[in-house]
Amino acid sequence: MAEETKTERNMKFALAGESQARRKYKAFKEKAQEEGLEQAAKMFKAAEMGETAHSGYFLNKLNGVKSTSENLQGAIEGEKYEAEQVYPAVIDDADEDGQADVKKYVGYVKTVEGEHAELFKGILDNLGDNEEAEYYVCGNCGHVHLSEAPEVCPVCGALKKSFKLVSL
Repeated sequence: MAEETKTERNMKFALAGESQARRKYKAFKEKAQEEGLEQAAKMFKAAEMGETAHSGYFLNKLNGVKSTSENLQGAIEGEKYEAEQVYPAVIDDADEDGQADVKKYVGYVKTVEGEHAELFKGILDNLGDNEEAEYYVCGNCGHVHLSEAPEVCPVCGALKKSFKLVSL
């Protein structure tokens, strides 16, 4: 495998930054809307769209989008890595720092990332022959529930109203 160039390292850094900025601007837009500040909300939305274009360019230049089966395998590996490597350390640090709320929430995230890996694996194992399913996502912890939203999230305890149906 060829050694990573400086440009590739820089594009990976830029992809991470643009992706984070996109998410921040989306949250900022929602806050501005909540406060009735439509012009600020529109500008945040415009910037969010720009960041999406930027991150898309870097992702494509880095060959980050492959075949669906390769993308699913990459998603499985990424979710497992987060569940098994990243989040246990975050939980330990939050515990050490006395951040009980962070420890609790990241525990949810760790569980959900493992669930995501399993869901991706199920799709990959049956790719092209997957049965039609509805996905409901908990707006609190990100748990994905099949068929219908549960009365209470099995991961974080959020109520049914916290779930959103996934549509394309």
